[in-house]
Amino acid sequence: MCCLNFLVQCLRKVYEFTVLLGEKVLDPIGANKFLNSIEAFELAKKVGPSDITRELSCRESFFSYLYALEVDKCPRDDTRTGACRDPWYALNYALDVDKCARNDTRKAACKKPYTALMYTSSVDKIPCDITRKACCKDPEIAFYYAIHEDKCFTMETYKAISKNPELIARYNEPLIEDPL
Repeated sequence: MCCLNFLVQCLRKVYEFTVLLGEKVLDPIGANKFLNSIEAFELAKKVGPSDITRELSCRESFFSYLYALEVDKCPRDDTRTGACRDPWYALNYALDVDKCARNDTRKAACKKPYTALMYTSSVDKIPCDITRKACCKDPEIAFYYAIHEDKCFTMETYKAISKNPELIARYNEPLIEDPL
């Protein structure tokens, strides 16, 4: 076991020096598999962006988002694709990195009703069919969407809200400033 740990440490050092020297790594011995997303991200913060550290960081949505935000400091398709594997990081990527709405981040955020609602209110800032449809998977979120985003009656939100008797009674009342 001790020899294996030593070998892993040596491979990491070889990898760090290779990245520091800026050489292309063909990785014939498989050193890349010993670095995880955290280590790749930390290395990139120290030495700057590279295709290798970006690829390794993009294995996890959180580090894809952080890599774009803190290392690249700009949007890229590969980091966006990595972030879009998780609705929460897709939302945050649109807010903090893209700083605008995009179809791919919207679609990813719509995998969960809450992130779809947050995408509409924070990124789109106007109601959108795809986010409305995603929000209607949960009656409470559909209610909030109807009151705060649509600000008017729509059949889609009405059908979703009608699954909850308490909410449908409140929905049928005139729209008030903040019902929740």
